[in-house]
Amino acid sequence: STLSSSSAASDVYKRQRQGRVMNIGFVGLGNRGNAIAVNLLRAGHRLVINDLAREMQSNLEIQGAKWCADLSRLAQGCDAVFTSLPGPAEVEQVMLGDSGAFAGMASGTCYIDLSANAGAVVAALAAAGAERGVRVVHAAMIGGVANARDGSLKLEVRGAAEDLDACRPLLEQIAGEIVHLGPLPAGA
Repeated sequence: STLSSSSAASDVYKRQRQGRVMNIGFVGLGNRGNAIAVNLLRAGHRLVINDLAREMQSNLEIQGAKWCADLSRLAQGCDAVFTSLPGPAEVEQVMLGDSGAFAGMASGTCYIDLSANAGAVVAALAAAGAERGVRVVHAAMIGGVANARDGSLKLEVRGAAEDLDACRPLLEQIAGEIVHLGPLPAGA
């Protein structure tokens, strides 16, 4: 039998709140992104990964992460998708469009953008997420590679309080401090 989107969303939320193993997509595995992905793997989560420089990510594949070149397929079956990318153009390219990660995300799942991003792009991501029933939070990272490695990043998070609550169990596994700055920007 098939689950309704609301009960599927409820199941994802319950897994997140109970700290169970989750399926996570992660795009952008530079210095901080790679360290964060290692922490998520160490916490027992299953990761599907993508980055422009695959050869630099072999440490993650050795630890059990699976590589996926197709971004929409990467997101299918994931409870959450993270991006840790250089800037707004890269985030738009990865998330939006027919072959972007949003195309594969199910209702009730979480999208967590760790990238340095622009308000207009964050607003577009929020709108795309709302169309699909995806919880969207932007979590600006404060701290360097060492902080990412030891899980002591500070995250300044924008998003709806209930979306932050749904994502918080994952964020707590990568950050020492989480500060909610309010909702995502509206409309471009």
